[in-house]
Amino acid sequence: VSKPSATATSPDGKVDAEPAAEWGVAGWVNSLALAEVVAEALKQPAGTDPFKYVLSLSLADLESKLEAVKLTGLAAPLWSAIEKLRGQSAATGAALNAKFAAEGDAFKGEMGFGGVEQFYG
Repeated sequence: VSKPSATATSPDGKVDAEPAAEWGVAGWVNSLALAEVVAEALKQPAGTDPFKYVLSLSLADLESKLEAVKLTGLAAPLWSAIEKLRGQSAATGAALNAKFAAEGDAFKGEMGFGGVEQFYG
């Protein structure tokens, strides 16, 4: 008699070292890769920056795209997330760092190194 495997593979192909001990609705829904379905419905036009594209969506645009794939119930949580995104000045930490450095605000001379006298002052 063989024992069940101690690991499980997720939809993205990654191995979960600690699979759930019990079957559950939340785990099952997570395994369905529904994020890809929503992402495909909201897919940006070719050549468009995805971050800027999502920020440019109006509520009507979002609802229309979700309606096309029968996911209108997701409009409210997605719209809330888009509004939060609008508070960000860059898509990623790396992009924010690059923007910060490009604007010349990185080190305006506020930081400096002193000698032993300043350290023990």
